[in-house]
Amino acid sequence: MANVLTISVGSMSIKLCEISYAGNNIHLHKAAVARTPEGSVEDGFIKDEEAVVAAIDASLKANKFEARTAVFELFSSRIASKEVMVPDLKPKKLTQLIEANATDYFPVNISDYIVTHKSLETVTSEEDKTKQQRVLVYAAPKEMVMACFNIGYRLGLYVDRVDYAGNSVVQVAQREIGPESTMVVHIQEDNSTINILENNVLQLQRIVPYGKSMVVQALAEIKEVSLVEAEEMLATDELIHESFDGDELTDVLKYMLNNIERVVDYYVSRHQGVPIKNLYLTGASTELLGIEELFTNEFQFEVTANLPMNNVVIAADLMMPQEYTGRFIVNLGAGISPADFIPKEEVEKAKKDVDFQLLNLALLGAVLVSAIMILVPLVQLISMKSQRSTWQERVDSISDIEQVVGDYYTALDRTNDAKAYENLSWNPDNTLEALVEDLEDIVPSAVALNSVNISSGVVTMSGTTNTKDSVSKFLINLKALGYAENVMTGSLTESVTESGESSVAFSISFSFTDAGTTDDAEKNEKEK
Repeated sequence: MANVLTISVGSMSIKLCEISYAGNNIHLHKAAVARTPEGSVEDGFIKDEEAVVAAIDASLKANKFEARTAVFELFSSRIASKEVMVPDLKPKKLTQLIEANATDYFPVNISDYIVTHKSLETVTSEEDKTKQQRVLVYAAPKEMVMACFNIGYRLGLYVDRVDYAGNSVVQVAQREIGPESTMVVHIQEDNSTINILENNVLQLQRIVPYGKSMVVQALAEIKEVSLVEAEEMLATDELIHESFDGDELTDVLKYMLNNIERVVDYYVSRHQGVPIKNLYLTGASTELLGIEELFTNEFQFEVTANLPMNNVVIAADLMMPQEYTGRFIVNLGAGISPADFIPKEEVEKAKKDVDFQLLNLALLGAVLVSAIMILVPLVQLISMKSQRSTWQERVDSISDIEQVVGDYYTALDRTNDAKAYENLSWNPDNTLEALVEDLEDIVPSAVALNSVNISSGVVTMSGTTNTKDSVSKFLINLKALGYAENVMTGSLTESVTESGESSVAFSISFSFTDAGTTDDAEKNEKEK
């Protein structure tokens, strides 16, 4: 297989790899890391395309990359995902079904997004023995995807695919782990992806909006150094303690670990008797010395700093240690089975290119056919009959889609009726006990709550603090709760006391979800 250039653009660094695939092996020929120009990338969005193009171009030339076919990687908290169960259909019909129901999966203006999917497994119903597919559907902002194609074109590259980083990590993990229940935590720059696999099939995937950049920024503030210096210190000195013992830097990771613990609790509660055996850290974890020991002390299962990477073959002249490859795991998995975010504009462009080529062939063919028809008039008749037969076969092959779609909408109506009945039996105030317990953990120390009122599932709070940052932190913590939605600030009043101290009075409101402490992912998807 020809070499492929894989490119992942983060807010702190740009990683490039030249790879090829042979059987179950991933061959790493070249690798490089370039610093992302400051302010040019934010949560996956390219803010300064000129600067990013210049940085990639300089790295390609300096490291003598030769591959011209590129696969770009996306990682952003703005990429939504949803697991759905659909009828067991052929790939083309499955794609049509997913696209037709995209607005049901994601409460957004779907015209601003590009939707794709990955089939996880086929399951058989125990009741009626019918087959269904577990499918993970992704939606990425069109602006984010188009930026990858634009950058590729400006660099003179053929952009073959645009993949999702969470999918790429799973593709590599499936080659490196066994059938036991395993968690793979991929720490990225601005967020982290939690993946749980069993029997080498992805069972759960969640995004935590917390990554390496938060730790770097915290250290820079604590030590009063630049972000570059802080990043270097984290990679060379073991500054992260093995437990939460009050160390200011280590405590920064509490939010990440608390979210991971909640995902573990959710998974275990729905997979009784299938405990998680192993936890692998990948990505930026190797650049945060001490984090492996912290995870080991916080969780009850074995923690390893990186996947084995036994199937990664490193070029001899690259001189890269095997354990270092975890930093490039997103790039390594990019070309195995991409999620394929393809804009309609690219599809139309490819179609026009094909139509133009067909037109040229048709003109050439017309000349040849004319010459042949002079000698053998029967050729035209045979050709037309063959073409008619081909088109008829295509029409017949998709004729059953109407029945499939009809059956699907009938099943969807029944499901919605059942959900409506279930919702009628639920009281939103049932979540009160969970809220009281969580408030002890999520209210910042500088915040004093004056009142908390709950009525018909709507919660209103008022309080005071000394900075607006404390209010912002409180809002972020509330939004992370799996049962809170529509979190918003009602009022925010800043004043100064006679002693010169700042005081901020605020009010916050939110409502309980319609399922109390249900799946965190559903709440996250609504926010996105």
